[in-house]
Amino acid sequence: MSLSDVLIVIPAFNEERNLHRVLGPLSCLHVPVLVVDDGSSDRTSWVAAHHGAIVMIVPENAGKAEAVKQGLRFPVSKIVLLDADLLGFTCEHARLLLKWTREIDVARLLLKGGRLSTTWAHLISPALAGQRIIPKALLEEFFNSEKVEGFQLEVALEDFLKMKNVPVKELVLEGVGQVMKEEKRGLVKGFLARLKMYTDIISYKVKKGP
Repeated sequence: MSLSDVLIVIPAFNEERNLHRVLGPLSCLHVPVLVVDDGSSDRTSWVAAHHGAIVMIVPENAGKAEAVKQGLRFPVSKIVLLDADLLGFTCEHARLLLKWTREIDVARLLLKGGRLSTTWAHLISPALAGQRIIPKALLEEFFNSEKVEGFQLEVALEDFLKMKNVPVKELVLEGVGQVMKEEKRGLVKGFLARLKMYTDIISYKVKKGP
Protein backbone atom coordinates (compact mmCIF):
# COMPACT_ATOMS: atom_id res chain seq x y z
CA MET A 1 0.00 0.00 0.00
CA SER A 2 1.45 3.36 -1.06
CA LEU A 3 1.10 6.56 0.93
CA SER A 4 -1.36 7.95 -1.64
CA ASP A 5 -3.71 5.03 -0.91
CA VAL A 6 -4.34 6.33 2.62
CA LEU A 7 -6.39 9.34 3.67
CA ILE A 8 -6.62 10.54 7.26
CA VAL A 9 -9.98 12.19 7.94
CA ILE A 10 -10.46 14.51 10.92
CA PRO A 11 -13.94 15.92 11.57
CA ALA A 12 -13.60 19.17 13.50
CA PHE A 13 -16.07 21.52 15.15
CA ASN A 14 -14.57 24.55 16.91
CA GLU A 15 -11.24 22.81 17.48
CA GLU A 16 -8.94 25.81 16.95
CA ARG A 17 -7.23 25.24 20.31
CA ASN A 18 -6.75 21.48 19.93
CA LEU A 19 -6.25 20.63 16.27
CA HIS A 20 -2.55 21.50 16.12
CA ARG A 21 -1.78 18.72 18.62
CA VAL A 22 -2.98 16.18 16.07
CA LEU A 23 -1.87 17.80 12.81
CA GLY A 24 1.68 18.53 14.01
CA PRO A 25 2.60 14.86 14.56
CA LEU A 26 0.75 13.78 11.40
CA SER A 27 3.09 15.98 9.35
CA CYS A 28 5.79 13.41 10.10
CA LEU A 29 4.02 10.95 7.78
CA HIS A 30 3.65 12.93 4.53
CA VAL A 31 0.20 11.36 4.12
CA PRO A 32 -2.81 13.38 2.92
CA VAL A 33 -4.91 14.67 5.80
CA LEU A 34 -8.45 15.95 5.32
CA VAL A 35 -9.90 18.23 7.98
CA VAL A 36 -13.65 18.68 7.62
CA ASP A 37 -14.62 21.90 9.35
CA ASP A 38 -18.17 21.11 10.43
CA GLY A 39 -19.64 24.59 10.72
CA SER A 40 -17.06 26.00 13.14
CA SER A 41 -17.29 29.60 14.32
CA ASP A 42 -13.59 29.80 15.28
CA ARG A 43 -10.34 29.49 13.29
CA THR A 44 -10.44 25.71 12.89
CA SER A 45 -10.04 25.95 9.10
CA TRP A 46 -7.15 28.39 9.40
CA VAL A 47 -5.27 26.07 11.78
CA ALA A 48 -5.87 23.11 9.47
CA ALA A 49 -4.63 24.99 6.40
CA HIS A 50 -1.64 26.34 8.32
CA HIS A 51 -0.56 22.75 9.04
CA GLY A 52 -0.88 21.71 5.40
CA ALA A 53 -4.14 19.77 5.63
CA ILE A 54 -6.75 19.60 2.91
CA VAL A 55 -9.69 21.61 4.23
CA MET A 56 -13.36 21.14 3.46
CA ILE A 57 -15.83 23.53 5.08
CA VAL A 58 -19.39 22.52 5.86
CA PRO A 59 -21.30 25.83 6.26
CA GLU A 60 -23.57 24.54 9.04
CA ASN A 61 -22.85 21.97 11.71
CA ALA A 62 -24.16 18.70 10.24
CA GLY A 63 -22.63 16.20 12.65
CA LYS A 64 -19.72 13.79 12.59
CA ALA A 65 -21.26 11.28 10.19
CA GLU A 66 -21.75 13.89 7.47
CA ALA A 67 -18.21 15.16 8.03
CA VAL A 68 -16.72 11.67 7.70
CA LYS A 69 -18.68 11.12 4.48
CA GLN A 70 -16.59 13.82 2.81
CA GLY A 71 -13.62 11.45 2.83
CA LEU A 72 -15.43 9.22 0.34
CA ARG A 73 -14.86 11.85 -2.34
CA PHE A 74 -11.16 10.97 -2.53
CA PRO A 75 -9.63 8.16 -4.66
CA VAL A 76 -8.00 6.17 -1.84
CA SER A 77 -8.31 2.58 -0.65
CA LYS A 78 -8.02 3.06 3.12
CA ILE A 79 -9.41 5.73 5.45
CA VAL A 80 -8.17 6.52 8.94
CA LEU A 81 -10.58 8.40 11.21
CA LEU A 82 -9.09 10.55 13.96
CA ASP A 83 -10.66 12.94 16.45
CA ALA A 84 -9.44 16.52 16.47
CA ASP A 85 -9.01 16.80 20.24
CA LEU A 86 -6.34 14.19 21.02
CA LEU A 87 -3.79 14.87 23.75
CA GLY A 88 -0.32 13.34 23.94
CA PHE A 89 -0.36 12.29 20.27
CA THR A 90 3.21 12.20 18.90
CA CYS A 91 5.13 11.42 15.71
CA GLU A 92 5.75 7.94 17.11
CA HIS A 93 2.01 7.41 17.47
CA ALA A 94 1.51 8.69 13.92
CA ARG A 95 4.14 6.29 12.51
CA LEU A 96 2.59 3.40 14.45
CA LEU A 97 -0.81 4.35 13.06
CA LEU A 98 0.53 4.23 9.50
CA LYS A 99 2.17 0.84 10.15
CA TRP A 100 -1.14 -0.55 11.42
CA THR A 101 -2.95 0.93 8.41
CA ARG A 102 -0.65 -1.01 6.08
CA GLU A 103 -0.96 -4.28 8.01
CA ILE A 104 -4.56 -4.34 9.28
CA ASP A 105 -7.79 -4.10 7.34
CA VAL A 106 -10.27 -2.90 9.98
CA ALA A 107 -9.45 -1.66 13.47
CA ARG A 108 -10.72 0.44 16.34
CA LEU A 109 -8.05 2.34 18.26
CA LEU A 110 -8.45 2.72 22.01
CA LEU A 111 -6.74 5.47 23.98
CA LYS A 112 -4.94 4.51 27.17
CA GLY A 113 -2.80 6.27 29.72
CA GLY A 114 -3.13 9.80 28.40
CA ARG A 115 -5.94 10.80 30.73
CA LEU A 116 -7.79 8.76 33.30
CA SER A 117 -11.20 9.89 32.02
CA THR A 118 -10.41 8.79 28.45
CA THR A 119 -8.87 5.49 29.53
CA TRP A 120 -11.94 4.59 31.59
CA ALA A 121 -14.35 5.70 28.85
CA HIS A 122 -12.65 3.43 26.31
CA LEU A 123 -12.49 0.53 28.76
CA ILE A 124 -16.20 0.83 29.51
CA SER A 125 -17.42 1.58 25.96
CA PRO A 126 -14.76 0.60 23.39
CA ALA A 127 -17.39 0.67 20.62
CA LEU A 128 -17.57 4.46 20.99
CA ALA A 129 -13.90 4.96 20.09
CA GLY A 130 -13.60 7.61 17.40
CA GLN A 131 -10.25 6.43 16.04
CA ARG A 132 -10.72 3.89 13.23
CA ILE A 133 -8.95 2.20 10.33
CA ILE A 134 -11.31 1.04 7.58
CA PRO A 135 -11.27 0.41 3.82
CA LYS A 136 -13.00 3.17 1.90
CA ALA A 137 -15.19 0.64 0.06
CA LEU A 138 -16.50 -0.75 3.36
CA LEU A 139 -17.16 2.72 4.76
CA GLU A 140 -19.00 3.62 1.57
CA GLU A 141 -21.14 0.49 1.86
CA PHE A 142 -21.93 1.42 5.46
CA PHE A 143 -23.16 4.90 4.54
CA ASN A 144 -25.21 3.51 1.64
CA SER A 145 -27.00 1.09 3.96
CA GLU A 146 -27.31 3.08 7.21
CA LYS A 147 -28.86 6.45 8.01
CA VAL A 148 -27.03 7.90 10.99
CA GLU A 149 -27.38 11.26 12.68
CA GLY A 150 -25.54 13.27 15.31
CA PHE A 151 -23.39 11.09 17.54
CA GLN A 152 -24.62 7.75 16.17
CA LEU A 153 -21.68 7.06 13.84
CA GLU A 154 -19.50 4.79 15.98
CA VAL A 155 -22.26 2.61 17.41
CA ALA A 156 -23.93 2.25 14.00
CA LEU A 157 -20.61 1.36 12.39
CA GLU A 158 -20.00 -1.30 15.05
CA ASP A 159 -23.41 -2.86 14.36
CA PHE A 160 -22.77 -2.80 10.61
CA LEU A 161 -19.41 -4.54 10.96
CA LYS A 162 -20.94 -7.21 13.19
CA MET A 163 -23.74 -7.78 10.70
CA LYS A 164 -21.17 -8.18 7.91
CA ASN A 165 -19.05 -10.49 10.10
CA VAL A 166 -16.05 -8.23 9.56
CA PRO A 167 -13.26 -8.94 12.06
CA VAL A 168 -12.25 -5.78 13.92
CA LYS A 169 -8.79 -5.60 15.45
CA GLU A 170 -8.61 -3.69 18.73
CA LEU A 171 -5.41 -1.66 19.06
CA VAL A 172 -4.20 0.71 21.76
CA LEU A 173 -2.54 4.12 21.47
CA GLU A 174 -0.59 4.30 24.73
CA GLY A 175 -0.23 7.70 26.37
CA VAL A 176 -2.96 9.37 24.29
CA GLY A 177 -6.06 11.00 25.75
CA GLN A 178 -8.78 13.45 24.73
CA VAL A 179 -10.06 16.84 25.78
CA MET A 180 -13.45 16.50 27.47
CA LYS A 181 -16.49 18.26 26.04
CA GLU A 182 -16.91 20.17 29.30
CA GLU A 183 -13.39 21.58 28.94
CA LYS A 184 -13.94 22.69 25.36
CA ARG A 185 -17.42 24.14 25.65
CA GLY A 186 -17.77 25.00 29.31
CA LEU A 187 -19.52 23.00 32.00
CA VAL A 188 -23.13 23.54 30.93
CA LYS A 189 -22.69 23.40 27.13
CA GLY A 190 -20.30 20.47 27.48
CA PHE A 191 -22.74 18.56 29.67
CA LEU A 192 -25.55 19.22 27.18
CA ALA A 193 -23.36 18.00 24.31
CA ARG A 194 -22.57 14.83 26.26
CA LEU A 195 -26.26 14.37 27.03
CA LYS A 196 -27.08 14.73 23.33
CA MET A 197 -24.45 12.11 22.50
CA TYR A 198 -26.04 9.53 24.77
CA THR A 199 -29.54 10.51 23.64
CA ASP A 200 -28.54 9.99 19.99
CA ILE A 201 -27.05 6.59 20.79
CA ILE A 202 -30.13 5.45 22.74
CA SER A 203 -32.37 6.72 19.93
CA TYR A 204 -30.42 4.69 17.39
CA LYS A 205 -30.53 1.54 19.53
CA VAL A 206 -34.29 1.88 20.09
CA LYS A 207 -34.86 2.40 16.37
CA LYS A 208 -32.77 -0.64 15.43
CA GLY A 209 -34.41 -2.86 18.06
CA PRO A 210 -32.88 -5.97 19.71
